[in-house]
Amino acid sequence: MIYVSERVVNISELEKMIDTALINSQLLNKEIKSNSSSSEKIEELSDLVIGELKRIANFEFCVERRKTITDNRGFTGSYK
Repeated sequence: MIYVSERVVNISELEKMIDTALINSQLLNKEIKSNSSSSEKIEELSDLVIGELKRIANFEFCVERRKTITDNRGFTGSYK
């Protein structure tokens, strides 16, 4: 019998990118609401958020597929 399983190997990279975009967007929001906001700082943060979102949009998932084979004698082996 053959069992096939798959998992996304690089999902933590995507999670880090999303976290960074969230933090930068929160900083941007705070800067916009600030009474002493600087247009240069707003533009810098906006560019960071846009850049990170573009990286997220172009993210390529790396999927690992494993086959586990069990023969009639009870042997189980894992193969990539």
